[in-house]
Amino acid sequence: MQEYAVRKARLAAQLQSGAGHLALDKATSNLFRDRAKAAVQRLDVRDFNHVLHVSTKEGWVDAEGMTSYEDVVESTLRHDSMPAVVPQLKTITLGGAVAGVGIEATSFRQGLVHDTVLEMEVLAGDGRIYLCSPTNEHRDLFFGFPNSYGTLGYALRVRAKTLPVKKFVRVDHTGFRDPKAYFAALERACTSPADFVDGVVFGAGEMYLTTGRFTDEAPFTSDYTFQHIYYRSIRNKATDYLVARDFLWRWDTDWFWCSKNLGAQNPPIPRGSCRCLRKKYVSHHFLNFGCTSDPNGSSAAWQVRWKWTASSSNP
Repeated sequence: MQEYAVRKARLAAQLQSGAGHLALDKATSNLFRDRAKAAVQRLDVRDFNHVLHVSTKEGWVDAEGMTSYEDVVESTLRHDSMPAVVPQLKTITLGGAVAGVGIEATSFRQGLVHDTVLEMEVLAGDGRIYLCSPTNEHRDLFFGFPNSYGTLGYALRVRAKTLPVKKFVRVDHTGFRDPKAYFAALERACTSPADFVDGVVFGAGEMYLTTGRFTDEAPFTSDYTFQHIYYRSIRNKATDYLVARDFLWRWDTDWFWCSKNLGAQNPPIPRGSCRCLRKKYVSHHFLNFGCTSDPNGSSAAWQVRWKWTASSSNP
């Protein structure tokens, strides 16, 4: 915590010494869009990426705002716990999920990411750092901060709830053709003892309800961390088992079926050149996609522009 205090004092001093428009200088982003360069003061938040403490007894984790969920999950799993809501892409940051909106398969019971926050320290535009909680004098900032996208300040530290975990997750997929029956089943699932509830709609007549339950034992486990695509298993497996860590990141490898737009679902590519996609952090310069009208009649066509500036990490 002493090192954290030094880091936040340095950042506050940097903010107070400048003027004009502000932007964050950070190593990663999950926003795939073109960004016009502008002359702005950049706050260097790249080293605010530490898990500060995990309290299993009190059920929370303290981490800095730029800490990726991959790192938060790894730290909490060592204590047989997990963040109460884990957005399903590893490079999403804790502070980003609060300033934006984060949701996952536990949200039917736990709410969105910001609903699990107990307190946070926010660096505001006046250069001051405010400790915000639901009950203290800065509660208006606490409740206004979610979905503010940086307009109210930057979360330097977030304390969020955790949940106990077991080693495996049993996953059950149930298919439906009738929307009324599907949404009725989804409503029932949200009042069941399930630990996770997902819904996937492939089309007007193809819907799947997925429930997950923690378990200490598994007759087998599936691996969707590299060559196999999780969403395909929803159609093909009524029951599945995953290691808890792999369940939390089941959508990450495929980026919610975005990898098909890069050709990464073709078997020769994942086995070779696209191992780079497994890097821990990928800069927004790594690639940009754009969706445009297709003159050949399809609803959309993908334009891909490669910019090989992925930040370093073990593949």
